[in-house]
Amino acid sequence: MALGMDGEEILSTFYNAVTYSRDGENWRIPYSVDRFKGMKIIGDMLDADTGEVVAESGRKLTARAAKQIAEKGVKAIRATDDDLLGSYLAEDIVNYATGEIYLEAGDEIDEKTLKVLLETGGNEINILDIDHVNVGAYIRNTLAADKNQSRQDALFDIYRVMRPALRSVGRWSC
Repeated sequence: MALGMDGEEILSTFYNAVTYSRDGENWRIPYSVDRFKGMKIIGDMLDADTGEVVAESGRKLTARAAKQIAEKGVKAIRATDDDLLGSYLAEDIVNYATGEIYLEAGDEIDEKTLKVLLETGGNEINILDIDHVNVGAYIRNTLAADKNQSRQDALFDIYRVMRPALRSVGRWSC
């Protein structure tokens, strides 16, 4: 890990987080013009407070349409459990009584991790604000691929990769 930072700290340095709040059987996502403009609407976008359709399925949300939704006073969008699938956690999910880490920051939410999230009973989940259009998952993907647990492990890994190149120029002999 870089400079002694853990995965959660690295992710919070490079990404914003969006808080999904439990609302009965659904979730509330804070509405932001900047976050939603340009987004392709997969299913009807509903106002979390009124249940009214604010954008229809199959459309791309233009900057003007996104602004009009805000002008209507929409504060949050309704999301289902299925809408969380494919998102990434912004922070570790921990049982503070036992110290057990259920899920780690950067974990992708799939059906298995969603079940864990629902079983832990948390009413709020912080999700990395990654839309794969304006903000990519590059840093998150790098952390997911990096299995080093310490600075020393990382240095050994770098050395293993560089050693053949250094040996070929005759600078190092091992």
